[in-house]
Amino acid sequence: FGHGAFQTTWQIRGGMDKLIRDIYAAPCFARRFMEKVAEANLEWERAMLETGIDVFGDGDDLADMHGPFLGPRMFEEHLIPYFRREVQEAKRKGVAFLKHTDGNITPILPLMLEAGISGLHPMEPGAMEIGDVKAKYGDCIFIMGNVDCKHVLPLMDEAGVRRDVRRVI
Repeated sequence: FGHGAFQTTWQIRGGMDKLIRDIYAAPCFARRFMEKVAEANLEWERAMLETGIDVFGDGDDLADMHGPFLGPRMFEEHLIPYFRREVQEAKRKGVAFLKHTDGNITPILPLMLEAGISGLHPMEPGAMEIGDVKAKYGDCIFIMGNVDCKHVLPLMDEAGVRRDVRRVI
């Protein structure tokens, strides 16, 4: 897994709130900053792709339980150009591109599909349900996850975990 322009940039910037404020108040600055970070991350991705991996994953979280951190218009304007380059780099090497993000990405998922993702993970229970995503997009991408990592995996016994995995399957 690597990171894209969003998460690495807000980590360097000192918090997601600062980057989102920049996107709205100083969009040229935010764009230049994300461009520099995206270029560095793309070099990291290229190095990983040279090792012969089968799947490259982008681990930027883009949403919480309520929805994306940036709405579709802002996501398309400020993040999709960098995201698309990541996907294209992996595809150019014949490597599947897995997008990891927690939260409800329903409003921006079509943009990620247009960018060419191969798969989606983890589909956080309560935010997105794997059956809904499979019914709508299962012929376009592979999907993984939807096992409850907050309660089921850390707190249940093996039988409880097995029940939740069966629910997902």
